[in-house]
Amino acid sequence: MALIWRSIFQVDDPTFDPLAIGHITDWLRWKLRDGEVDLPVDGSVLTHSSGCEITGRTARDGDLAVLQARLFERRDEEELRTTITVTSSWAWIDLERWSADAFVESWVPVAPGIVGSFLRATRCRRGPTPLPAAPPTLQAKDAIVLTEELVAVEREVPVVVVSPTREELETDLQPALDRARDLHRRLQGIAPVVVLGQGAVSSFSQAMCEALGDGFDVYGGAIRTYLPGLTENDWPGRHRFVAFSRFRGRPFRITADVVAAAIQRGACAQSPPPDWRETLRPLLEPTGDRDDDIHEEFLRMVERERDQERASRVRAEDTLEAERDAAAGTEQENDHLRRRIAFLEVELRRQGAPAGPTPVEDDPFEPDACAEIPPEVVSRLSLIVFPESQWDTADDLDRHSSASWARRAWRALCAMESYARSKSDGSFDGNLRDYCQHGGADAIPVTMVALRESETTDNDPSFRRLRTLTIDPAVCGESSVYMPAHIKIVPGGSPAPRIYFHDDTSGATGKIHIGYFGDHLDNNAKS
Repeated sequence: MALIWRSIFQVDDPTFDPLAIGHITDWLRWKLRDGEVDLPVDGSVLTHSSGCEITGRTARDGDLAVLQARLFERRDEEELRTTITVTSSWAWIDLERWSADAFVESWVPVAPGIVGSFLRATRCRRGPTPLPAAPPTLQAKDAIVLTEELVAVEREVPVVVVSPTREELETDLQPALDRARDLHRRLQGIAPVVVLGQGAVSSFSQAMCEALGDGFDVYGGAIRTYLPGLTENDWPGRHRFVAFSRFRGRPFRITADVVAAAIQRGACAQSPPPDWRETLRPLLEPTGDRDDDIHEEFLRMVERERDQERASRVRAEDTLEAERDAAAGTEQENDHLRRRIAFLEVELRRQGAPAGPTPVEDDPFEPDACAEIPPEVVSRLSLIVFPESQWDTADDLDRHSSASWARRAWRALCAMESYARSKSDGSFDGNLRDYCQHGGADAIPVTMVALRESETTDNDPSFRRLRTLTIDPAVCGESSVYMPAHIKIVPGGSPAPRIYFHDDTSGATGKIHIGYFGDHLDNNAKS
């Protein structure tokens, strides 16, 4: 079976585990529409008239008690298994799925109803973060508290913040509340969902700007997922921002699926509670003869490998989401350019000068791998300097990338070349970001260009050291220089390729010097 949903959270009620049997029984009766169903707790299997199978077991060792219940459901060509494990201090719910067609389209599950039952019954949390039974609506006074919760180093779970549009704030907040409700149905027990109410959007933006700098807020109907580990050394692209334009006019459930899918994947990679393998599982699954210790150790090894594989899959799927976001942005840009070309062709015809055919490049270069790019920079781009000593990190990217990374990187380098040429011939006076903003030849989206790092990064010796990169001594008399300016090949995900550079187009060499082409340097900050 494939794990498709997991929630593990603490319960602040020492009497909860005996009460959990009643909650699970009530949930089963509601789900099976049978008021006579009881949960067996002796390990026996109850086959219901609907075809579902129910089993449960309790175990105790002194003050330590554990309850585990399972429900098997058969739905046409697939089978679902919900597993509920409860102690006096935490609850763990898994949802697994088996399908006769291994390649059938996947779906984003709604949280099992038992999760909502637990959240309504007692106070639940994950670390310091409360897991509410319903999405709260925050007011202006709550913005600072939310910011403090988001930057808390102890936070273990994502937090999803839903912002209303201006129209919703002025007329009716209900659509934003409905978006949050549908998200909560998929994420309850995994990640809290909150709504910014009257006055909270601007207050939250101000609080986040003061705490972290620009780019970490959410506004205009957008939804943002704040991952754990949010600090002033972070970069905004790691915390997924889904603009309102992505789901305007679409059903709320579509919005919920777009946002919740990545969070659910991450939750499936969670390890069991720390006392599960060594203490609690042996109570529920007694092995009897200890000659099978080797078998138990083998199972632990397999479980560790499975957890690692799940974590790798989550990283890959998050990168895919970032790729899709980047592709959507590129498509939007292409639409704009197509409209612009059509307009200019009409204008040319009106002026009596029809457009000629598009010139054909003599020797086009379309890279399929990042490692192909550095030698081509040297041979094709005369105003770009890329020392061979800095090529290896581009090779490393090809363990992860698709051809799209290489082509975006090459496009950015061509934009730099055109920009440097325009500076050289005096047709442009500004920086690379200005050049792209004003639509210079070969310009890339301005969102790809960052000319500086945060103040914290600038002032942190370890971060500065990572960005102090090799350069031609003709630039400044030194063999290395701090390079905060960079190109974002993709906005987020993992890896998040970057090109760090020094702009000397107004200096001694008149060129742009590449210091680094590889994964985001923040990823190496802790090493």
